Amino acid sequence: MPFSPPIHRRFEQPEPMDELRSLAISLEEEDRADLGGYIAVVLQKLANMNELFLGERGRKKSVFHSATMPSVAVAEFVERVANNIVCPNLCLMLTLVYMDRLALPSSELHLYVTPLTAHRLFTASLIIAIKFIAEKPPSVFNDM
Repeated sequence: MPFSPPIHRRFEQPEPMDELRSLAISLEEEDRADLGGYIAVVLQKLANMNELFLGERGRKKSVFHSATMPSVAVAEFVERVANNIVCPNLCLMLTLVYMDRLALPSSELHLYVTPLTAHRLFTASLIIAIKFIAEKPPSVFNDM
């Protein structure tokens, strides 16, 4: 019996904006308090892990370093911001993506989320996310 190659069907790939819209819709259905809590836990654990991992190496100063330990814990800060800011939930999730990209080994910035940097990095990332998502022309996100 001769070999016959498998038949490849052409599947339509979803457009990137369609994926973004569906993600945004599913995130908007998520309760804001729950979403803020999830993000808060992730950042708190990341800051604590980096503090243990980096030790004194993590003490390199950057513009994001606080001179003293903030009086508000990272998790509490994130939850407060998430519950009080007016922006799409997608913006909150995008902050995690931006903060994750900062910590990539290929990043030349060498910024790490630690208890001394988490508050400022989160705030800066959130501002960038809001500018990227919420300040688009209305026609881009009409279907949401």
